[in-house]
Amino acid sequence: MKKVLMLTFFVLLSAFNTAADEEVTNRVYVQSSEGGAFYVKCVPSEQYGLAGKTYVYQVAAEKDVLLHAFDWYSPEIYIYGFSGGPVTYVVKFGPWHRGREPKKEDLAVAIYKNGELLKEYSTLDFAKDEKNLSVSTGHYTAFSKRLGFRRPWDNQVLFDVGLNNGTIASFDMDSGEIWSKEAEALVKR
Repeated sequence: MKKVLMLTFFVLLSAFNTAADEEVTNRVYVQSSEGGAFYVKCVPSEQYGLAGKTYVYQVAAEKDVLLHAFDWYSPEIYIYGFSGGPVTYVVKFGPWHRGREPKKEDLAVAIYKNGELLKEYSTLDFAKDEKNLSVSTGHYTAFSKRLGFRRPWDNQVLFDVGLNNGTIASFDMDSGEIWSKEAEALVKR
């Protein structure tokens, strides 16, 4: 009887894990900046993937102002901006990719400033092997968490992500480059 119960438990557990690994379909959504002065509206053109449109707006009293339009969709976006320009920063993440190993063509993250792509990184840029990935039954991602925007000094804007190896990568939002902790320490002096 004990063996039958344990077998039933493992069958149910494996069925639950498989169901939990199903891909989430794309949806229309809006994501605002901290303080709400800017927002992005993401509109997919397919149930899965990165095809679609993304619009960046500045909030105004009467009618919001369209600042940028992109011919892509992202399931996860972060936006930051300054009204005095306006200056906008957009961080676009790729989805949980199918498979279990990093690929050069799988988008991990892309950095945009004022509507222009500064830098794109693939999952292979952050995870040279499966040990540095977060892997489910049939999908993977290169990051463990999104820590968000920060301004360590003056108008310098960085975006931090947690990597699966326990370290943090900081993106310089004016260049798209990965900012080293050593460089940050020198600038702060």
